[in-house]
Amino acid sequence: MNVQAPEKPKTKKEVKPKSYAAFLTRQPHNEGVVINNLPLADGTSSDKWMRVVGEDSDIFREGHARLLRLAIKEADSKDEKASDEAHKDRVTQLLADCVIDWNFEEELTREERFYILKNAPKIYDKVNEAITSKSLFVKKKLTP
Repeated sequence: MNVQAPEKPKTKKEVKPKSYAAFLTRQPHNEGVVINNLPLADGTSSDKWMRVVGEDSDIFREGHARLLRLAIKEADSKDEKASDEAHKDRVTQLLADCVIDWNFEEELTREERFYILKNAPKIYDKVNEAITSKSLFVKKKLTP
């Protein structure tokens, strides 16, 4: 019996810059950005922050696809009000899933993220704005 030793894992090759590198957005969106000075209920700034991934991230794209599938399934729902409420909660959950870190004392759980976004509209708006702002995630070149 001729048994060969398993191949050694290949070391990562140095990646050369690609001519299309300026078009790539997935990596920075997966790394996320920090939203500093989250607003308190009265609108004043706090020392709290959240790190969120962007709409080109794997988390957002997978959640958005799931949201669309569910919306299609519920398109024929007889109870529009309940369907609308369920859809709002799913959108809130999608945004909450995009929060990947924070400096609140509470543990960063799915339930806690959903709770704060559902009950703190000012923070919801900040998170939504950051996730959908492509310019926050892409480093701009100073020269063309």
